[in-house]
Amino acid sequence: LILIEGFGPASSPPEAGPEVLVKALAPQQRPKKVYPTVEDAAIRRAEGDVVGKIPLKATRILCSRGLTAVDGGYVWSSDVGPLTTPSRLYLSEKYVRSFMSCISAPTLTIFARDGILGPAYRLGIPIFSWKGRVLLTAAYPILRLVSVWYTKLQFAVGRVLRAKDIAGRALGLRRAWYVTLDNGGHHPQLTAPKEVAEHINRWLQALPKG
Repeated sequence: LILIEGFGPASSPPEAGPEVLVKALAPQQRPKKVYPTVEDAAIRRAEGDVVGKIPLKATRILCSRGLTAVDGGYVWSSDVGPLTTPSRLYLSEKYVRSFMSCISAPTLTIFARDGILGPAYRLGIPIFSWKGRVLLTAAYPILRLVSVWYTKLQFAVGRVLRAKDIAGRALGLRRAWYVTLDNGGHHPQLTAPKEVAEHINRWLQALPKG
């Protein structure tokens, strides 16, 4: 099992269910944005999202296989909702870990220091270790207060809290390996494909045969 910039689904406490559902359903009435040309769509995607920017060269690859021609230009082939809004229903973190603890396959996880867990890496937290889990758990109450009082920091704090969940999940896997890239953003398979491929090939070759 090979995971890139992800380590299981996002989770949410059960009591947040109604609010999450409302947020997920509300934007679905918005029509898809039409881009005059493929290049226009690529340029817009290169501006990035909440995680970070993507090189134009990489977004052109995405657009070459992710757009559909319509009257007036092109739209993304994917549904608007699933990629741009919260899921309608999340599992609790405890539920997610119960599933992940059953994974018996060798697992390689690749993250970039400037990717989804960037704020946690910048704080020097060793995410994939007992020490990292202890630090993140101890900081949890403070981070929650910060996110409430300083709304501008909510997203960054949310990514650090996400690291807390990932640290807990990592300790439940029995055959896991972790690679941290110095850079590559949230889509290192596009921005640093050679480096990602080298890590994957090296890992596959080192696995016991049979």
